[in-house]
Amino acid sequence: MGLRAVVMGALGVLLLVGGCGGAEGREAERAALGSVPAAEEAEVRPAAAPASDVVRVVTVLDGDTFTVSDGRTVRVLGIDSCELDTGAGREARANAQALLPVGRSVTLRAEPGVDRDPYSRHLRYVTTPAGSDLGTAMIGEPHTGVYEGGDAAPAYVAGLRRADDGPRVCDTPTAAPTTTPAPATTAPRTAAPRTAAPATTRPAPAPQPLAQPAPRPAPAPEPEPEPEPEPQRESSGCHPSYTPCVPDGPDLDCPQIGFAVTVTGPDEFRLDGSDNDGKGCESYG
Repeated sequence: MGLRAVVMGALGVLLLVGGCGGAEGREAERAALGSVPAAEEAEVRPAAAPASDVVRVVTVLDGDTFTVSDGRTVRVLGIDSCELDTGAGREARANAQALLPVGRSVTLRAEPGVDRDPYSRHLRYVTTPAGSDLGTAMIGEPHTGVYEGGDAAPAYVAGLRRADDGPRVCDTPTAAPTTTPAPATTAPRTAAPRTAAPATTRPAPAPQPLAQPAPRPAPAPEPEPEPEPEPQRESSGCHPSYTPCVPDGPDLDCPQIGFAVTVTGPDEFRLDGSDNDGKGCESYG
């Protein structure tokens, strides 16, 4: 029943009781008036906020995935860090370990209507022990980018884009230091006196005809490359771009695969890192 109906009912009671008069009428009038604030309070009471979980960190797997004390594996909503087989991926895990110390408590908050990904990882917003948002803290580094999978709230993703420092860079080449050898120090040499050889008169050599180089054979035409066949998604549940079988689904990380793979098609999971050598998750080989 709406607020308007409650108020109109109370006014009707007042009119009826007022016609009767007396002490009983005044008591009924006060009872009717007292019911209006209670009805109004019930009408504007806000809905309860989504519940959050407080758990302890057990293991940080990479820059966006970790395990907690109740046995769950948590995938952070809104971000995507480089894989562990790249230097940037190892930096991402080190940053996440600094923000999520093992044994410390963190707060997990779910997005309404979103619980797990296809690999049973729990998708959650994460508040660090220091009280900061983990996604916002990680997005400011080159090793982490915005995940466009559509699981996080649009307003939250928009905030991550504003805080992002630029495109994700998963290759961090470190050039080996080069040293220039110091010049050798030697004592100056004293030139020995030369004795002039007796002059001899030799006849000038007769001119010889120049040999003509043999003509080079024309290079054979290079064969035209055959177009690579488009990978077909099989009904077996394996992703067509990786060998051996990798489950087909969004954003699978190397720690969840656990073995080295060969990239035979589009690298949808970005397992090859930045060297594009056709091999992914090489640290598990």
